Amino acid sequence: MNQVVAPSRAAGTARLQGELWGVRAGDWAEMQESVFRPLYQHVLHHPELAQASSSLDVGCGAGLAAQLFSGKIGAVAGIDACSSFVELARQRVPGGDFRVGEMEVLPYADESFDVVIGFNAFQYAASPVNALREARRVTKPGRHVVVATWGPYENCESSGHLKALAAHDTKVPFYVALPSPTIDFTVKDGLAEIPIEQRAADEVATMTGKTVDGRIETVQIVPDGSPVANYAFDVTPARLVTGLITERGIVAANCAALAQAFPERAEVRPKSHRKVS
Repeated sequence: MNQVVAPSRAAGTARLQGELWGVRAGDWAEMQESVFRPLYQHVLHHPELAQASSSLDVGCGAGLAAQLFSGKIGAVAGIDACSSFVELARQRVPGGDFRVGEMEVLPYADESFDVVIGFNAFQYAASPVNALREARRVTKPGRHVVVATWGPYENCESSGHLKALAAHDTKVPFYVALPSPTIDFTVKDGLAEIPIEQRAADEVATMTGKTVDGRIETVQIVPDGSPVANYAFDVTPARLVTGLITERGIVAANCAALAQAFPERAEVRPKSHRKVS
């Protein structure tokens, strides 16, 4: 039976995050959530999860991860600050236990789940440490908490997208420096055709900083042997880009403008693709 925990009665950021993510929850579920599918599938097929029979998705969003997990793991549950997301998750996985609540005060008994996952979630907590403690509390002994979050700013592919969104909302022009050799004229669909890169695991498994005596040291921040997947992908909608700065001047962010500026590149396409008009 689904239960609802009122976010306003819990500590943390659930009330604020629920309002922000709820503005266009359906659009996010339809257009953005699917780009995380390769990450969800990678985690699901990891050998550490082979014997799992129950899972909790913290910050479950519209339930795509839970939907994929339900095909392999019998009992799936999810909690999110956004009631609109929770309703979508319930539609996708009718047999799941989805609740509205606060990740820093999880409404579950100790040692309830074989695996607890948090995709793009824990960084939104008022105290990520408290949220991770709660995740560990509801995980059975010897089982796993899986965390996927943004990498360091300089290595985070989403930083460009977030800059574009901020520029759009504040009416600031947003240009992208784009030399033509970096343009793939064979790609027609930015969501379906762009390959997802796997960057070095060290980018998320280690941190570099200055010690108290002034030395620069790199330290490991995960236990020995922890599996790490460092996916890197980002698609910034063309509507957020004011223009593309190329060696042939500033070009509008659309296929026709690029084809006009670089006709010799645009016309060389594999037969499986249509020519840019």
